[in-house]
Amino acid sequence: MNVAPNSQRTSRFITSGDVQIHALDWGGDGTPLLLVHGARRTGRSWNAVARRLQNDFRVIAIDVRGHGDSGATGTGNDCLGRMRDFDNVAVELNLGAHFVMAHSIGCAPAALYASHHAQRVMGLILIEPIPNVHTFWTRGETSKEVWIQKSVRARNGWESIDELRSRIERNVGTKRWDPEVLEDILREETRLFPDGRVEIKLNPSIYNLDEMWEDRTDLIAEAASIDMPTLVLARADNPQLETSLKRLTDALPQGRIDAIADIGHSMYMENPSLISDIARKFFAPTA
Repeated sequence: MNVAPNSQRTSRFITSGDVQIHALDWGGDGTPLLLVHGARRTGRSWNAVARRLQNDFRVIAIDVRGHGDSGATGTGNDCLGRMRDFDNVAVELNLGAHFVMAHSIGCAPAALYASHHAQRVMGLILIEPIPNVHTFWTRGETSKEVWIQKSVRARNGWESIDELRSRIERNVGTKRWDPEVLEDILREETRLFPDGRVEIKLNPSIYNLDEMWEDRTDLIAEAASIDMPTLVLARADNPQLETSLKRLTDALPQGRIDAIADIGHSMYMENPSLISDIARKFFAPTA
C-alpha cells in the first residue's frame, strides 16, 4: 500500500474565538476529509488512517480545543463550542464541500456540525458514537456532588516513555492498538520533560463540570437534521448497539449501520487499514 510520509503534513493554526485550533493538513487534491478524535486523544491518533487516505482525500485532522497543540480555555469545550471550532477551521481552510469522520465523544460535536452545515458536509462516518452526551459525562448521576465524589480523573503523568508504553500495551482498552498507531501516540501525542517524565498533550481545563453538566446534545434528537449519507460503525459487542445505535441509525434520513466483530472501541487505532478502506468505499460515490 502506498502510505504517505509525515513530511507531507502541514500544521495549520486557526483562530476560533479566544484560542488557536491546530489541525494537521495532509494536503492532496481530493475532496477534503475532516477527522475528529475522541476523549484524551489528538488529531495525531489519526496519522495511520491519514497516511492511507492521503492519496484519495485532502485529509485534515483537528486537535480538539484543549487537546494536542490546540489552545485551551475553561469554556467552549461543550459540543456547541467544539462545533464552532470545526466551522472556523472549515472556513479558514476554505474546505468547501467535504466529508467528516469522527470517533466516540467526538462524534457528537461532529454530527452537530454536520446538521448545522448540511450544505457543505457531503458525508459523515460516526465511529462508536456516544448518542447522549449528558449521560456520558454525568455517568447517570443527578447530583454534581455525587459525581465529584465518584469521579477519578484518568492519570496523565508517567516516569518515562517506556512506562507509558508498558501501560498502553497492558491496558484492556489500548493493548490492541496497531504498532504503527502506538508509535505515533508515543512520539507525537506526548510532552517530554527534561527529567524523562512524560504527559499526554491534554489540558485539564476541558473538565469544566458546569459546562459538561449542561451539555444536552442528543444525537437521536438531532438526527433528522443530519441530512447526508451517514455511516455508523459499531463494534458487534457494543452494549448500546440495539438500545441506542440502531435507533440513531433509524432516525437518520440517510443512515446505515455496520457492526464489526472482533474489534474494540478505538477501531481506527486498532485497524487503520480496515477503517481507511471503509471510508474510501463509503465516501467514493459522492467524492
